[in-house]
Amino acid sequence: MAFPPQVVTQAVGLASDLNLKLSDLTGPLSYVTGGVTISASALGLSSGLYFVSPMDLSVSGTFYLRVFSISAPKAKTFKVKWFTAATNVEVGNGTNLSAEKVRVLALGV
Repeated sequence: MAFPPQVVTQAVGLASDLNLKLSDLTGPLSYVTGGVTISASALGLSSGLYFVSPMDLSVSGTFYLRVFSISAPKAKTFKVKWFTAATNVEVGNGTNLSAEKVRVLALGV
């Protein structure tokens, strides 16, 4: 499985305890319908997340992400669901997304 994803991260210091990061999330080798859980530490935010937002379509332009399950400030994990851009339907179980990347913006500590 490709998660935790490989990330390309650049931190921008906002305050003494906050970081804004741009990271490229790589899709899983075999997607599980219902979404994939990703840890805050996979984005280089070891203490937790306040906000995560996808920035664009995947590199092929075929897929996009929706972020779910950031339940509280400093959440340790979040869940992403992959969708097919042409149909707005969640990707099917077992779909190989390992060649796909989506840039996300994250705010955390």
